Amino acid sequence: MRKIRIHVSSPSDVQEESQALVGLVADLQRETAEKRGLVLDLVRWEESAVPALGRPQEAINRQIPATDIFIGVLWARFGSPTVETNSGTEKELRRALDSWQLLGRPHVLLYFCNRPIDPEQLDPDQLTRVQKFRKSIAEHQLYATYRSVEEFRSLVRRDLAKLVQELDSREERTERSPRLFYSYAHEDAGLREELAKHLRVLERKHIIESWYDNMIAPGAEWSREVSDQLEQADIVILLVSADFLDSDYCYTVEMQRALERHTTGEVCVVPVILRSALWEESPLANLKALPRDGRPVTLWGNRDEAWVDVARGIRRVATSLSAR
Repeated sequence: MRKIRIHVSSPSDVQEESQALVGLVADLQRETAEKRGLVLDLVRWEESAVPALGRPQEAINRQIPATDIFIGVLWARFGSPTVETNSGTEKELRRALDSWQLLGRPHVLLYFCNRPIDPEQLDPDQLTRVQKFRKSIAEHQLYATYRSVEEFRSLVRRDLAKLVQELDSREERTERSPRLFYSYAHEDAGLREELAKHLRVLERKHIIESWYDNMIAPGAEWSREVSDQLEQADIVILLVSADFLDSDYCYTVEMQRALERHTTGEVCVVPVILRSALWEESPLANLKALPRDGRPVTLWGNRDEAWVDVARGIRRVATSLSAR
């Protein structure tokens, strides 16, 4: 069954609407999605967030690329300030809209409440920020307005049902891009992000789809999600370093399973040598590594040249898989 992730962003003054979405999605799952072989996964950060390294809002923002549908609900508040912006909700909304404009996903549904506000509960600064945001997106005609929770339910039910059907039909009409799975030691997270930037252009052209562990939704079972994604991958990128070879999970779980699937032709495993390490003594010795000649990325005089060499190699692999 295919999963459609629905991310909800809503400040504290629209919690009734947020709760209503739970019932709406459950109804849609029962009435429509199950018949289509779909699972609707509703993510509400106030319930799903778990402690993590780094700033909480930063961890939340990293989930956006994995989202299919983004629902934003606003009334008179824009949420609490973060280190980077005036509001965590604002950061989520802006990021979702930017991703939609650049990549065509997630699909964004925005709703603004127009019911009267209790003067005692009014924060003028918060209301002003909401109004400015609404004005800034008015030309895109991306939002709807409502005056009651019942009207909200009706609008969202209509919009979600239409969008789920559209997403399912689109999936049936188009061949998916090869799925790329990053296997890496967390000590090399910065280098993984550098490579991701160079591969972004391939994602925008739908030459590849990428997945890595920070895309796991809060509250999901980490090991199961990693295993599922590894089994669905068409390309596994092993980001090799001494830390990678030292990691029991990277070496004995992810790498070994990837190599098993590589042997049967189910997946293409590509080692990318990040830093000097004795990888020639590992099972990877029999595989062609990137960058060219297996020269570690960090030893190149111009690191961008190394990443471009890696990106071109991955593009060749993805194009070959798509041509099968």
